[in-house]
Amino acid sequence: MNASARTVETHAPAATAETPAVFSVAQIDASCRDPLFLLFVSGAIWLLISSFLGILAAIKLHAPGLFAGSEWLTVGRTRPAAMDALIYGFGIQTFLGIATWIICRLGRMPLLGHRAAAIGGILWNLGVTLGVLGILFSGSTGFEWLAMPRIAPPLLFAGFSVIAVCALVTFHFRRESDLYVSHWYVLGALFWFMWIYSASVLLLLYFPARGVMQAVVNAWYTSNLAQLWFGGAGLGIIFYFIPKLLNRPLRTSTMAAFAFWTLALFAPWSGLVQLLSGPVPAWMLSASVFANAMTITPLIAVAMVLWSTLAGDNSKAVEPSALRFITFGAKAYVIVTATSIVLGMPIVARVTHLTWAEVGRNLFGLYGFVAMVAFGAIYYIVPRMARVPWPSGKLVNVHFRCSVAGAVLIYLALMVGGVVQGFRMNLAFADFITLGKLNAAFVGTATIGLFVLLAGQAAFLMNLLKLLHIWGEPARKAIVDTVRGGRP
Repeated sequence: MNASARTVETHAPAATAETPAVFSVAQIDASCRDPLFLLFVSGAIWLLISSFLGILAAIKLHAPGLFAGSEWLTVGRTRPAAMDALIYGFGIQTFLGIATWIICRLGRMPLLGHRAAAIGGILWNLGVTLGVLGILFSGSTGFEWLAMPRIAPPLLFAGFSVIAVCALVTFHFRRESDLYVSHWYVLGALFWFMWIYSASVLLLLYFPARGVMQAVVNAWYTSNLAQLWFGGAGLGIIFYFIPKLLNRPLRTSTMAAFAFWTLALFAPWSGLVQLLSGPVPAWMLSASVFANAMTITPLIAVAMVLWSTLAGDNSKAVEPSALRFITFGAKAYVIVTATSIVLGMPIVARVTHLTWAEVGRNLFGLYGFVAMVAFGAIYYIVPRMARVPWPSGKLVNVHFRCSVAGAVLIYLALMVGGVVQGFRMNLAFADFITLGKLNAAFVGTATIGLFVLLAGQAAFLMNLLKLLHIWGEPARKAIVDTVRGGRP
């Protein structure tokens, strides 16, 4: 494995009879343009929709009578719709596009089958649309992060598979034979998602397991989606962009490879800590508690890599705006993983299990880690594909500040509220009304955080649409001139 990061990509020399064709950076970016624009713009729109639904669900907790006559706007439907729109509409979709671009850039190979990849993006968004509408109008399946009805998974799996196959074929025919550490994480994440998603959907929706095993499968899926797909792909993106943006090699790449293998070893077993004190075989819970505690091994390795790579003068970064998003996302990964380890300890779970603390951890993982890493990568990739700079630096700053403030506000409010809630729930004289009033302040603070996030996301989408409008101006002008036949 090549230990040094590729920090500068230049135009390659012309091909000769003895060497295979080598493609320029412009050719590689152009091949990715159509499918990635589709994935990124659709992801930004779904992110805005998910935040709106999340705010609506949060407001309903304060005003239950709001829209009481519309059953499709109840908390039981808007909340799972918001989560699935965030996870599938934004998180997975944008990470898939970024991972594809990284494979092309590291392999110095244009995306093979870019039209098929665009079709895959259409299938994916069709599945998300039918799934979210199905949750709102016909009700969810009741499974966390798998709430979409049975019509959606085949489209999602087909869309993901088409894009993943295009990326894998491109990787196979790559012009750069050396493997960089990001290859391990990105390629592993592609395989992991197809495995965990297909297995979970089959065992929960089409050939449902019986009894408590449904909860076991659901907990296994949510944990693996967070750690193997989002964690794996996210770390691959981080390990690619931080050295590139700082124009320095990735420090201790051997440690990064060690983190990959230990993550693959322990993460699949750690999900059942979500079922502590439940009617689950004791050996399953014991193995999961041990595996959850052992995930501190890859966490320490990742923290060491990040600390040693980020150390030094970072004032001359290639793209400061992209770097600060990705750096915050990297720090959020460390915080979220450490929080998961602590919440998975039985002595801590007695207080925090089934409280707002777990919700806060999940939301900070999605908004603080996944979203920030995706934003940073998009801020770097899109101008290079469009050959157009971002129209407004002010909107980028607004986006960053709102994203950080909103994510931190949600995390702190729900974590503190969850701990207080957990201690009160363990009191013999606790009652539902008292607990509801106690949590109102914390949930209200988190709702303000959602509004702040929504403002930042609107700024991001506005900036992205402005950039694409500028990029498409020559094509629109040419079409108008052709229609007019050269007449003024």
